[in-house]
Amino acid sequence: MLLGGTAGIGGSLLEEHDRNCTVCHVAAERTYYNRAQLAMDAQDETIPDLSSYHYVVALNTPQMEAFRCVDCHRGRQTIPDRVLTLGLGIYDTAVYATGGGSSTAIESATLKHSQGMVEKACIHCHSDTLETLGFNNHYHNYLPAAEAAYRQTGNLTVEEGLPFAEERRLLLEGLQTAQTDTSCTDCHLAHVTVIGGERVQFIQEAVRNTGCTRCHMDVDLRIDLTSENDAE
Repeated sequence: MLLGGTAGIGGSLLEEHDRNCTVCHVAAERTYYNRAQLAMDAQDETIPDLSSYHYVVALNTPQMEAFRCVDCHRGRQTIPDRVLTLGLGIYDTAVYATGGGSSTAIESATLKHSQGMVEKACIHCHSDTLETLGFNNHYHNYLPAAEAAYRQTGNLTVEEGLPFAEERRLLLEGLQTAQTDTSCTDCHLAHVTVIGGERVQFIQEAVRNTGCTRCHMDVDLRIDLTSENDAE
C-alpha cells in the first residue's frame, strides 16, 4: 500500500512537467512540445495548432498558471480521474520500459482510453461556451458535454442580441441535449496544424462538417454536410 501510494505521488509530480511526458511519448509529443515552445517564443508568428494556442494564452494571462500537457489529459482532477490518469501513466511506462511497443503504439493506446478525460477538461474550462443558448450556438448546446457542464455549474445564458421574449423562451426550455456520441474533439483537433487557425478556432471545415453530420444523423435529422466537402 505504501509503495503504491509513493508511486502515485511520484507519478503525479512527474506529470506536472511536460518534459517528462516526452520521455515515453517520443513520436508525436516531442513535436507538440516543440511547437508550443516555439509559439511562445515567437508570438508574432502564426500559431500552428490549438494546443500551442492554449500555451500562448496562458502565458499572456496573468491570472493563469503556465499551461501543461496534463491540463488537458487528466480530466477534472477528481479522484476517479486521478486514478485513471495514473493507471494510464503506469501502463505507458511499463510498455516503454519493457520494449513492448513503439512510442506511436503507446500514443494510440493512451488516446483510445483517455479521450473522455480530454473532454472533461474541455468542459471544465469552456462550460460558458457550452451553456450559451441560441441557434448560433446550437452545435454546442446539443452536445452531451453541454449537459455535463450544466450539471457542474447550473448556469445558463443566452447569446447576445436576442429579443427579450426569445431569451425568456430559451431559458425556460433549457438545454435540449441530443443523444449523440459526438464530442468536442470531433471538431476541435488540438494537435493538427490549421492554416489561419486563430481565425477559425482551429477547426478544419471538412472535419467540422463530418462532426455536424454525425450529430445530425444521430438525431435522425438527415442533413449531410460532408457532400459540401466532396463538391470542392
